[in-house]
Amino acid sequence: MNHHAIAERFPKMRRGIEYIHRADSRIGFVISELGCALGGPPISFAGAFGAALWAVDFHLTAMARGVKRVSNTMRPEATHSFWVPNDMGPQTSGPSVQGVFPSAAFITDFVGKGDSLGKVIEIDVPGTPQFFSAFAMYNIESGKLARVALVNLKQWDHNSKDDRGSAEVILNVDAGVGSLHARRLHADKGTSAMGFDLGGHEDNVTWAGEQWSHTLDGGKGHFVDGSMVQEKVTVENRHGTVSVLDSEAIIVYIDQDVSLLDLLH
Repeated sequence: MNHHAIAERFPKMRRGIEYIHRADSRIGFVISELGCALGGPPISFAGAFGAALWAVDFHLTAMARGVKRVSNTMRPEATHSFWVPNDMGPQTSGPSVQGVFPSAAFITDFVGKGDSLGKVIEIDVPGTPQFFSAFAMYNIESGKLARVALVNLKQWDHNSKDDRGSAEVILNVDAGVGSLHARRLHADKGTSAMGFDLGGHEDNVTWAGEQWSHTLDGGKGHFVDGSMVQEKVTVENRHGTVSVLDSEAIIVYIDQDVSLLDLLH
């Protein structure tokens, strides 16, 4: 869970990406079998919520560098697969959705569809950016900022000696913008949460209040409290402030223009 470690993987690919784009813009650069570097550790690490945050950061970092598609490991017996179709022995017990799975929903919502598809730009983060990353999604037609993804990679779980910290993010917005809204990728137990199927209620992992469980809903997903959890971000004096917990990620949705993004720890 270190953004620098992830970003350092891409310079070696840059020449290949640029060559393909020059040769034929219709050809996309694809990274397949992502997650192999996580193979070997116990499922409590490789398939848990920490891996979900790692996947979010890797996918968005790749998008910002011209990668068209990233395919995660889907081999059923892999501890870092999104889901397991049957009993794979010592790692799982029966079909299960793993703690890494909700990252797919987060990434999908950030990418968007139809008119909301656009260009991704990584935002420079001051302070300790190895533990925090930020990405902006611009509407490809209007050129306006549509969404901002904020990923707090500072490790925390329920066994940590310290209380769960947070990073404060301040959006400086244009005059006339009254509010923004945000959704969270969250686990109460932090990076070690494995999801409901493997860890029960206390290990629950949600995106915008939705969880996925083979036991509860056949993997189709449901909202824990009956509906999507979406927070209003009040804007005062042209400042909108959100707090991102350690080991958590959020998307801030922009209804109107945002002129500048400041990230403060």
